Amino acid sequence: GCAYDAGAHTLACDEKTYKTVVIGDQVWMAENLNYGAYVEGRNSSSQLLSGSQKFCYDNLVSNCEDLGGLYQWHIAMALPATCGDGSTSCVSSLTSPNHQGICPNGWHVPSKNDWDKMATSVGGTVDEFFPDDYNNVGQTLKKDSFGGSNLSDFSAIKTGRRTQTGVFANIDTSTDFWEAEESTSERGFIRTILENVDYMSRTSTFDSEKVAGYSIRCLKD
Repeated sequence: GCAYDAGAHTLACDEKTYKTVVIGDQVWMAENLNYGAYVEGRNSSSQLLSGSQKFCYDNLVSNCEDLGGLYQWHIAMALPATCGDGSTSCVSSLTSPNHQGICPNGWHVPSKNDWDKMATSVGGTVDEFFPDDYNNVGQTLKKDSFGGSNLSDFSAIKTGRRTQTGVFANIDTSTDFWEAEESTSERGFIRTILENVDYMSRTSTFDSEKVAGYSIRCLKD
């Protein structure tokens, strides 16, 4: 039941209207997804959610309203809990090239290629030593409250994360977004933007374990 208005650059869903932005030939949500039922995120690494559920930073619903929800990997991908507990590889369940996941119909969770394309469109350059990272993109992707120029109108804000151990952290320093990609049965891939640097990293470490909670930006098909 969502309606995209290209002229107004908005996507209206579930009584919420998201700003959108055209970057190159892509249409991105310019706000983090805030969809699903709130679940209190206590310090439990084994707490697996189900259906369309989300954490809110510091267990404050107002933070979901301001910052968007924080989602576990299997929730973001709209896959069973067995895809999030580390027991099963679910790479074969990811639809290529566009995996809708928890995003509205006609939109999808961005893939590696989607993120790479966006970074290139805003003038990013591949890092010499870390080829999955992009230099010269952080400033243009971040709002001024995040220390950026926001020339792209992508409007990244500091959202923090729910770590793999169930702790809320980094609200003052960073934002992280899931990719529609799987690294191992236990880990996905995240794109990270930090406050005081001008790059966007792509990582699959203990930080990207599927039980952690990260933000989502949906991309139009």
